[in-house]
Amino acid sequence: MPDDSTTVFFYGSFINLDVLAGYGLAPESVEVARLSGYDISIAPPFKPERAADDYLDRITGPARSFGFPDWYIERLESFRGGAGG
Repeated sequence: MPDDSTTVFFYGSFINLDVLAGYGLAPESVEVARLSGYDISIAPPFKPERAADDYLDRITGPARSFGFPDWYIERLESFRGGAGG
């Protein structure tokens, strides 16, 4: 029987094992890595803007075909109307 396991790197909220369990994932083992002397920051604050229709089409098309949830696709669609769109 083939081995269906794979090695994966998660970051952000997916570090939380409860979040992983919510997606049906239960890792056999977890290793926490740290890189001393470095920190993550996001600056300047992110401001969502409108996106061009052709750009969103390249994202929402595959998202639909891969069965992403409707709420996620609707959120993406809410950015329509930018330059070129």
